[in-house]
Amino acid sequence: MSDTLGDRMKLYEGMEAGRRLMPLLPALARIDGRAFHSFTRGMDRPFDARFSACMVDTTLALVRDTGACMGYTQSDEITLAWHSRTTQSQIWFDGRVAKMTSQLAAQATLIFYRLVLDRMPEYAVRLPTFDARVWNVPSRAEGANVFLWREWDATKNSVNMAASAYYSHKALIGRNSPQKHDMLLAKGVNWNDYPPLFKRGAYVQRRTVVKPFSADELDRLPPKHEARTNPALVVERSVCSVLDMPPLGSVTNREAVIFDGALPELETAHLDSVIACLEDDAAFLRNQIADSEIATNMEKAAKLLRAPRGEDERRRSALTLPRGNAVADPDHGAV
Repeated sequence: MSDTLGDRMKLYEGMEAGRRLMPLLPALARIDGRAFHSFTRGMDRPFDARFSACMVDTTLALVRDTGACMGYTQSDEITLAWHSRTTQSQIWFDGRVAKMTSQLAAQATLIFYRLVLDRMPEYAVRLPTFDARVWNVPSRAEGANVFLWREWDATKNSVNMAASAYYSHKALIGRNSPQKHDMLLAKGVNWNDYPPLFKRGAYVQRRTVVKPFSADELDRLPPKHEARTNPALVVERSVCSVLDMPPLGSVTNREAVIFDGALPELETAHLDSVIACLEDDAAFLRNQIADSEIATNMEKAAKLLRAPRGEDERRRSALTLPRGNAVADPDHGAV
């Protein structure tokens, strides 16, 4: 006997609950803390290291559990990305919108709450929760631009938050970011000295690493396993970790970094602009103000930035100048 009532009810439910994201297109998700302006009241301003660590570890767990190809967090939000290039492979929950949104919100809430209980239990009574949304973008380039957009938003917000920690709302009305930088310097605060997590957020990705067996792993191996007699034996592991990511606007292969796990390549034109600014400022300081120490530091930074492209770590470290010296980043330009 047919169950006409059940079939009809399932039809109603499936019309919305069965909705899926389009295959072969990049899929994005954003998970936001609900009313976190209330949850975070009383935390350290402008940057609370415990809260930020909870957000990063929540992102790590979500990337690991959902198979996302990239995760990003800033402030109280998390962005994830997936991309399946063939119809034979599937993204998380096969792109079912209702499943993805409900599970992302639930998992983020549970993971974050357990971290808060452990690290900042005085805030657990406020019961933090998250909401989530998922959507497609038409191309990998636009998928990368979602992360670029969120990073730029993080930078703008961090300047605003830093300034708000030292000035009243009234004093900041009508002030742009460069003016807020100057106001912070007047208080003896250099925005560049804040940690990268506060200034630009953090990127999380699964990467393959080669490492020796740990003591615990050796104890669990069979008695005749080669690793017991060969300490040089290594094993490949797939681990989720926080990336050492340069500003995404200066990365030329953003799509490959986000969707393929490639190493970031820096934009030569961007570096050349920074180098020119450093050299011009150093010459001005040395000739007009006779400040040789700051000028020397700038000249050293410019020299490091001119190093061969293989020395990316030294080039990036050169962008961090001594306290009190900020270098203006050239405009990002069109995306």
